[in-house]
Amino acid sequence: MSAPEGEPSESFILKENDFLYLLRGHWHAPEPCGSHSLHISFAFRRRNSIDFMKYLLPQLASQIAFRLDIDKTGNELTNHDYVSGLLLALEDIVSVENLESFIGFCGSRKFITDAVRFENIILNDK
Repeated sequence: MSAPEGEPSESFILKENDFLYLLRGHWHAPEPCGSHSLHISFAFRRRNSIDFMKYLLPQLASQIAFRLDIDKTGNELTNHDYVSGLLLALEDIVSVENLESFIGFCGSRKFITDAVRFENIILNDK
């Protein structure tokens, strides 16, 4: 996705202790207003199909169709056969069982548990 063109649709000035919640996919460009600024982003997002496909990537290596070379000189028929083979292999992998496995994997992910200590952050005044 490319950056939007033209002027921003909205502009906000946040004061001390204010926060702004942006939905996923909204472009933003924070700028300090004449003094130092600390910008912290937290991402809370739901998993989507792209995440599921990334999870399935290691399984693709076990599928012969995904290890075949692409014939750069292929014609429409050979290209059709190639893509058909990929789709058949995907049908085996994209399953309810693998989706449930992915959901379990997401639930068991370990997150950073160390607290962020602001007194350890050094701000250089330039």
